[in-house]
This record gives sequence, C-alpha cells and structure tokens, in this order.
Amino acid sequence: ARIIAAMAQGLPVGDDGRVSPGSPEEYRRIPWIWRVAIAAGRRNNPDELRAILEISLPPMNEPLWDWQSVVIGGGLINGITHAGDWPRERIESLIADDRGLLARWRRANALAAVMADDESVPPGTRYDALRMIAMDGWKARGRQLARYLGPNVNPELQMGAVSGLGDIDAPEAVQTLLTSLPHLTDHNRKLALEAMFRSAPRTHALLDAITLGLLPASMIDAETTRRLRESNVNRPLSEPRP
Repeated sequence: ARIIAAMAQGLPVGDDGRVSPGSPEEYRRIPWIWRVAIAAGRRNNPDELRAILEISLPPMNEPLWDWQSVVIGGGLINGITHAGDWPRERIESLIADDRGLLARWRRANALAAVMADDESVPPGTRYDALRMIAMDGWKARGRQLARYLGPNVNPELQMGAVSGLGDIDAPEAVQTLLTSLPHLTDHNRKLALEAMFRSAPRTHALLDAITLGLLPASMIDAETTRRLRESNVNRPLSEPRP
C-alpha cells in the first residue's frame, strides 16, 4: 500500500486543485502501479488487501480516478480471481467491520459503472472498471456487462465483461457466458470456458450445454475437453431450457 501511495503522489492537478485524471504522467505510472496491485491480489493476504483498499478507494466526496480503477479492478479483483477466490466475498468479508470503508467500496463500484461506459477513457482502464462493477452482482450489473460480449466489441472491453461475469456466482452469469461463446475472441472464449470450472454447478452447466447440442463442438478446445474428462462430474442431464 505504501508503494502504491508513493507512486500516486504528485500527479498533475487542474485549476481546481484536483488530480487531473488521464494525464500522460498518470498513464506513465499506471503500469507499475498495476504490477504492485496485482501481485498483492494474487498473494491474497488480508492485511495487504485491506491496506491497499484504504489508500485506493476514493473518499466519499471525490471521483474515481483512473489509477484507482486500475488498482482495484485490474489489480486486487483480478489477482484474487487468479488466486482461486471469489473477489466480492473476499473483499467484503475483510471490510465488513468498517462502515466507512464499506461505503467507499460500494460507491467506487457505482462510479466504475459510469467509467466503464465512458468512451473517453482508455479501453484498458474501462476493462478495470468492468471488473469492478461485477462486484455489485448480476441483478445490478449483469445487463451492463452483457452489452460488451458482442462480436464487434473492443477485445479488452469484451475481456472485462467476460472476466466480470466470471466473478459473479449466479446461474444467470453462467448462462450469459455460455450463450456468448460464439461471439468471443479466441482468448476471451478461453477465459469464459475457464470460468466454467470455478464450481461444480458451472461445470454441470457446461456439460449440459455440450450434450444437449447448445454449443457447437468447435467451441470446445482440447484443454477444456481434457478438464471435463478429468472432472469426474456425473449427473443426469437437465431438461432443455425453453
């Protein structure tokens, strides 16, 4: 947290005295800020995560800046997912006893919903914002994420939507990912299929979709086939959905 705070100090300010988001200097620093944040996310150490949230969540009267979105969405949330955990549950369990920090967390995710759709923001940072809004769950943000799954969407934004939906532990998110597979880039399709192995119900849903012919065989790569064979999943097929 101290390293990230030091790297974020002294950014250019506007006439109103506030940091000017999106400046060349901010983006010169962002790759290094991200490296520190995702390393901490992957370690998944509770003290480190909480300390970084305290310095990167915007105060209640301030906007969400680009570097903060990078730290939270592209760093902590992304890293926790890599560590095999569910980021929403992990983070909210760490800050549940701090009403102020919890309020800042929820407000930051609401601000990220605006940033994710702002075409003046670089796609990489919008990716980070899409990772953040997934923390509000399917009911609040599912439709917004699903808008970025189409065939003509910027690949980074599509990746943010796929990864965000992968972090939502809800059957609607799973079905949305499965339906989107034909429209995804090869890399993003691999991410979506990887998300199907995060829980047994997800793997069941993938198997059902394949067996019922809802997914073409060409959508399933050799690695996914191998993992399905090794998953030892054995259950009756569900009825085809209308």
